Amino acid sequence: MQKLSEDQKERFYKAGILLILPAGLLGFLFLHHFGGLLADLFPACLFRRLTGFYCPGCGNTRSVLALLHGDILTSLRYNITPVVLGTVLGLLYAEGLTYAFGRYRKILPRDSRFWWVVLSLMFLYFIVRNFFPYLIP
Repeated sequence: MQKLSEDQKERFYKAGILLILPAGLLGFLFLHHFGGLLADLFPACLFRRLTGFYCPGCGNTRSVLALLHGDILTSLRYNITPVVLGTVLGLLYAEGLTYAFGRYRKILPRDSRFWWVVLSLMFLYFIVRNFFPYLIP
């Protein structure tokens, strides 16, 4: 097996970064048109049926569909995970682009305390939304 030179690795990485965006846009178009049909294939939440409370995953499908239609506030109301995850992935993609074009910039914090705060706030949201009618998916 032939090893890649550093120049070949860099070109391969740049091509990969640049291809992610068109592939994501094609996925967006597919889900935008057929997402409602796919949502009917998922079973009802077993956790919700057994406990009466919403699990952290409840509302994700509706949240993604609302995002695909550009309704960010409704998406946040259903579930914050797709918005938070989409934001993080978008920022990571932007970091990859800066690296691919030779001007690397760190956009996301690398401090673990920051991520623990983010995860703690999300966990708190998953608990609190069971008690406030506006946050119920």
